[in-house]
Amino acid sequence: MDAESARGLAARLPRVGHRLPRLHPGRGLAGLLGGPHQPGAGPDHAATDVLTGLGDRSALARHADRLETGPAAHALLVLDLDGFKAVNDMAGHEAGDAVLREVARRVAEVAGDDGVAVRLGGDEFALLSGPLTGPPAEAAAAAEELASRVEASIARPVRTQGVDLSVRASVGVALHRRDGHGLEQLLRAADQAMYAAKAARGRPPGGVRLPDLPDVPEEELATDLARAVDEGGLELHYQPQVTWSGAVSGVEALLRWPHPRLGVLAPRQVLPLAQRHGLTTRLALWTIERALADRRLLAADLGVEVVVSVNIAARDLLGHAFVPDIARLLHADAAGAPPGPRLTLEIGEPSPHPVPQVVSLFERLAELGVAVSIHELGLGQVSLAAISRYPAVRELKIDPLLVRQVADDEATARLVRAIVGAAHGLEVEVVAEGVEDHRTVRRLRELGCDRLQGFAVAAPADLAELRAWAGRWPDVQAQVLGPTLPVPPAPPAPPA
Repeated sequence: MDAESARGLAARLPRVGHRLPRLHPGRGLAGLLGGPHQPGAGPDHAATDVLTGLGDRSALARHADRLETGPAAHALLVLDLDGFKAVNDMAGHEAGDAVLREVARRVAEVAGDDGVAVRLGGDEFALLSGPLTGPPAEAAAAAEELASRVEASIARPVRTQGVDLSVRASVGVALHRRDGHGLEQLLRAADQAMYAAKAARGRPPGGVRLPDLPDVPEEELATDLARAVDEGGLELHYQPQVTWSGAVSGVEALLRWPHPRLGVLAPRQVLPLAQRHGLTTRLALWTIERALADRRLLAADLGVEVVVSVNIAARDLLGHAFVPDIARLLHADAAGAPPGPRLTLEIGEPSPHPVPQVVSLFERLAELGVAVSIHELGLGQVSLAAISRYPAVRELKIDPLLVRQVADDEATARLVRAIVGAAHGLEVEVVAEGVEDHRTVRRLRELGCDRLQGFAVAAPADLAELRAWAGRWPDVQAQVLGPTLPVPPAPPAPPA
């Protein structure tokens, strides 16, 4: 829905003075079990969520006994709507209520007669499946298929007052026995997986779920991960960013875990595990330290300094020792290194209402010469006015979903042009992430993006492969980027 349509809908729908409550990571779901039940799911359904007609949190508690009866497994899905705040803000709360009612209907439809669909609060829902028969691998596959059906159902536009409104779902999946035995354990696992979906880089549609590793106990896998962090069992791959002149300005560090039995695991499989077992800070600091060391080798090959970008979770950045730890790593790396920027931290969208403590933290990062990049821009509700009040934010990364549409969809192109113009007005650079073809490259150049990252330039590669790519890049850059454009002349000086 474009802004004009939203404004038209907002004019037709009266605004109401309430906002729906929202759950946040860290508060947990396990202690929130109490309330009504899904209509039609049994005799005890007198109390329901007033807005949607679904049961509320207590419906899960009343159906928890099914987890321990019979040999079949059950899946618990926790889902949160992405883009719902934009519907409320642009179209009004009555439109938002209409979306919630329709989402509830679709989740209940997917749950079917054997499942239980509930509204946990705000724009967060849960689905407890019926029995998933078969061996563990088949049950896990059935849980994934159920989640895919939920995602596909919610992705369909909701028609209200003649306007199509769209939201997406981030889904976390927890499988009984694989990820926990009681309802509280499954809620915690699914909740963490859902928030990992929102935080992870390069997520597939619907988000990131727990890794499908039914034959490995989670505690054992977490121990393996902690050992890999401490003993150098992890690897980094890098994807370069280039300017229109062909210069390699930076690389993004992407985690790989070559597990001795499970093969190479990607961030979408590792991060939920790390979050649930308190390993994200150690993982982030290891990544920064290793990336800084590799940056030196790459800079030597290129003959120019490059900046390494590392994705971190906001909760780690806010830890009391995290910024001092970054300062320590930068100081250790500084011996013999030329002055200049070396590190960029990529985070999700910051709060639109900066608080003094967070602003102070960003100021400290700026003092250290660390830049901050806001990634997945264009799909959430980030406020450029708020970004202007966060020191150290020097870069915005346009979400790959928008980048893939920009060559074919004029509305997307207008949005990207607006983002670029606003960012440049704030003296912030714009990176297009997920660039995959030459048509997109040309369109992004026309729209004024500053740098490119994606398979059209180079796939993520380990350090040795990246150094080899750097040697080939000068020979192919004109084919990828097009001819180098002359720098426009400076405007004439005003008369004295």
